[in-house]
Amino acid sequence: MKKFIIGFVATIALSLTAISQNNNFAYSSVSGLWGYVTSNGTELTPSIYRIVSDYSKDGYATAIDPIAKTGVLLNARGEVIDLGVKGVTLAEYIGETEKSLDRKLVIVQTGKKVGLVSVSGKMVYEQVYDKINYSPEGTITAKRGTQFFILSKDGSSIKLPSEIVDVKDFKDGLAPFKNTAKLFGFIDAKGTIVIPAQFSSVGYFSIGLAWAKTAERKVGFIDKTGKWVIDAKYDMAKEFDASSKRALVSSAEAFYFITPTGEEITVSGATKLGQFDEGYAFAFKGKLLGFVDPSGEWLVDAKYTKVHGFHEGLARVQINTKWGYVNSKGVEVIAPTFDDADDFKNGFAVVKRGTQWGLINTKGEFVIEPKYLKMR
Repeated sequence: MKKFIIGFVATIALSLTAISQNNNFAYSSVSGLWGYVTSNGTELTPSIYRIVSDYSKDGYATAIDPIAKTGVLLNARGEVIDLGVKGVTLAEYIGETEKSLDRKLVIVQTGKKVGLVSVSGKMVYEQVYDKINYSPEGTITAKRGTQFFILSKDGSSIKLPSEIVDVKDFKDGLAPFKNTAKLFGFIDAKGTIVIPAQFSSVGYFSIGLAWAKTAERKVGFIDKTGKWVIDAKYDMAKEFDASSKRALVSSAEAFYFITPTGEEITVSGATKLGQFDEGYAFAFKGKLLGFVDPSGEWLVDAKYTKVHGFHEGLARVQINTKWGYVNSKGVEVIAPTFDDADDFKNGFAVVKRGTQWGLINTKGEFVIEPKYLKMR
C-alpha cells in the first residue's frame, strides 16, 4: 500500500482545519485548465487540472491531471492524496457524510471498470463494476453486466431483483426503479421492492409523496405504499418542496401549486410558474419574472428578465443584462451590476465583471477582485 504524499494524519488534520476556516473555489487562469483558490484569495493550486469537481463539505475534490492523464483526489489544502490505485482515469469523491476515514470513499475508474477505495487507501470494492452511483442520502448503487446491487461502505452488497434494469437516486428513503416491461416502481435501501412497477413514469419522494404517471399519461401523487393520495389528473408535476410543502403541477396549459392534500393554489396574474426553492418560487408575468410565496402571493413583483432559485436566503436576478441578488423579504440587497453571477455557497458567490471573475460576500463586497478567466 502506498503512503500519502505527505503524512496522512497531518494531512487530514490540516484538511479539516482548512475547510472549517474557509471555502475553496475552482478558478481558471489558463484556458482549459483549472486550479483552486480559497475565499481569502490564497491559491491552493495553480491552473494545472482539467475537469475539476467542486469541493465537498468536508474538504475533498477530484480533478484530472492533463499530463499524467489520471484522476486525483485533493484535500482541503490542495494536496494530492495517493490512493494506492494505479492508472486511475476518473475519480469521484462521495464520502462527505461519514466521520470515519475508511468510510469516506472515492469512485475510481481504470479503463472501463469502476470500484471504491477509501481516502485512507483501503480498497473497499474492486474495479469490476460498469457503473457506481451515489445518492445524496448516502446509498450506493452499482451495475455489473445486467445486474444491479446496493453497496454498503463496509464492503458487503445486496443483489437487486433481476427484473430491475435501472435504478435512480434514493430520496426520502426510496429509489425509483425500471423493470423489463419498462414500468416504474420503488425499492428501499435494503433492496426490497416496496411499490411494484406499475407506473409509466415516476418522480422522487419528498415529504412522503412522489408523483407518478399512469398509462393514460396523467400525473398524480402516491404515498409510500403506492396508494394514490392526489388523483392522477394533471399533465405535468414536479416533486414537493420540503420547505414550502408545495408542488408545481399543470393541466391544460394552466399552472398551479398544490398542497399535500391536493388543494390547488393559483397566482394572480402569473402566466407560468416555477418550482420552489427555500420556500419561494419564481413566476412569470408575460416575459418578466418575480417570486411568490407558498400562499401564492407575490413576494417580488415580476420585473426581472431572468432569475434563479433561492440559495442561502438570496436569489440571483437579472435586469436587462446585469445580475444582482434579492433576499427572502423581496429586498434587492445586492444591486444588479454584474455581467454574470452564480448562487451563494457558504456565504460567498462567484460573479463576473467585464471578462473576468471574482468572489463577493453577502454584502456584495469583493473578497477576490475579478481577475480569473473562469471561476466557480
